[in-house]
Amino acid sequence: MQICVPLVNIAFALSLIGSVMGVVVSTLSFRFGAARGWERYRLLALVALTASLFGITDAFSSIDVAPPTLLAAIRCQGAVGALHVAGWVLYTQSYLRLQPSRWERLLVLSLVALAPAWLVPGWMIGTKETRFTIEWLHVTYANPETTILGGAAFSFETVAMLVPLMHYARAKRAGVRDAGVHLSAGLAIWLASIHDTLVTLDLFHDPLLLSLAFLITLSILGFAVTRSFVENARALEVMSATLERLVEERTHALVTTKQNLLLAEKMAALGHLAAGVAHEINNPAAAITANLTYLREGMTRKSPPADALECVDESLESVGRIAKIVRQLLEAGRTAASAPRIVHNMSVSRAVRQAVSEAKLHFGSRITASVDVGDDLRAKGDVDALVQVLVNVIVNGAQAIEPERTDGRLSIRAREIEGRISIEVTDNGAGMSEETKRRMFEPFFTTKPFGLGTGLGLPVSLGLVRSMGGDLRVESRAGMTTVHIELERSTLLDVESAPALRAS
Repeated sequence: MQICVPLVNIAFALSLIGSVMGVVVSTLSFRFGAARGWERYRLLALVALTASLFGITDAFSSIDVAPPTLLAAIRCQGAVGALHVAGWVLYTQSYLRLQPSRWERLLVLSLVALAPAWLVPGWMIGTKETRFTIEWLHVTYANPETTILGGAAFSFETVAMLVPLMHYARAKRAGVRDAGVHLSAGLAIWLASIHDTLVTLDLFHDPLLLSLAFLITLSILGFAVTRSFVENARALEVMSATLERLVEERTHALVTTKQNLLLAEKMAALGHLAAGVAHEINNPAAAITANLTYLREGMTRKSPPADALECVDESLESVGRIAKIVRQLLEAGRTAASAPRIVHNMSVSRAVRQAVSEAKLHFGSRITASVDVGDDLRAKGDVDALVQVLVNVIVNGAQAIEPERTDGRLSIRAREIEGRISIEVTDNGAGMSEETKRRMFEPFFTTKPFGLGTGLGLPVSLGLVRSMGGDLRVESRAGMTTVHIELERSTLLDVESAPALRAS
């Protein structure tokens, strides 16, 4: 190949610059199109790449090369031109998010099928060539002869290019962003192709403009794509800052709401506690007040009533009940407010035997209690606290069995399950109602007759067990209730003689 002074050939230079620009825009479009939401720019890479190839082949028409080389380049140029128009149709459908019609699919297939036909020697391009010179540019163009079939193919491609132009014209009227930019770019290529066709038909001699049109078009489209990317990046940055601010505000609002809810829960619990305390203490306090008033009236008349001792005994009993409520309240407060108890290695069987012995004072011999606890079971915990819990649970179970029954049974069983000690206290009483199951751990909730319970046994027991790292749960159905107490298993030697640290 012999090239005549390409450095001063402006047409040759424009073709190469347009080719480089096509590669740049193709690369940008392909990379941007890989991003989510930017898929419509992928087919712009096809438009830019075919424009780049067209620039390379077009450069041969403005330099001195051998005729076979020129003919091969022009045939490739025709094939690339057909693919370029097909790329425009596909890119327009993608960019404007159009559903392609059947005839548009057929149009694209026809253009793709036309491309290899341009490569066949003698079909589209003849063997003759003419040359003309543009003196003021110092450029001589080689113009191979176009066959009738080649002229028809070129006319078909020119008409096909009108399809994307019409879509962009409608989109521009509809206010679609950058539709006018794409319309101007496509229109520049279409007009330049019409101009170059008239020049090659030797109707007049002008510089060939298609390479210049590709250069301008690719520059405009590349700028539009880059501008959209920058604007999206800025918008994303603003949205990110806004989202961070909203998240911070929402987090602050959630924290405030949570604090308000905790405060409301505490106030509700305090109100519930106050109501329960008032109810439990008012009854014995009313009895004490009535007895003291009765005794005072008798002392005023200097004739003590005959039942004065009974009144004193009732008052003392009421005082004892108030003292019991206060003790349980103090124990519940220590359990909730203190740190977890310092646990020791303890014998579960000793704690169970001691608890059963103390609990029997409340139900005597009317209920049969069976104990199934191995002597080798040891748990981590405070033995006094465990005894207190077991006494509460056993007495509750005994009180759940109707007094008139003679077949009452209590079963206390302990075993090791998966590295933990499980203690089960089962009674054959009436069982719990659904409301009792739901509220059994509420302070002062009780179903027992007046004087038999304060409603603090289970809440205090639950707190004591959890302070030792264990858990307490209740299963109940008609005719049977089982309380499960789980504690951590201990493998240490018996150190129960070590004094347990108790809250003062």
